[in-house]
Amino acid sequence: MLLGLGGQMSVLYRRNKRKTVALALAFGLTIVGLSAATAAPLGLEPLYVCVLVLGYMFLVGAVIWNFRTKFMTARELHLPRTASDAEIRSMLKKRGFGAIVKKKKK
Repeated sequence: MLLGLGGQMSVLYRRNKRKTVALALAFGLTIVGLSAATAAPLGLEPLYVCVLVLGYMFLVGAVIWNFRTKFMTARELHLPRTASDAEIRSMLKKRGFGAIVKKKKK
């Protein structure tokens, strides 16, 4: 699954696990199916089937690499707004730490 997704497995897995496993399974079955479908009519030995799997894996990896923007969308980071000193003082006073705020002013 790792090679079938063009090395993007860990990035995709953190975002949507089911979609990643489904994509990897679909690509893996496609690669194995194409290898078997190619080897059967040609009467190739098992060693050549393994070579076909490797070749198709690199081919599918190149296709995924070309369409990586569709699979991986960049998300914007939303950073929380920082509180001003006045807001922090008012929060401390609401929570009963008014004595600390008064000590800092001196």
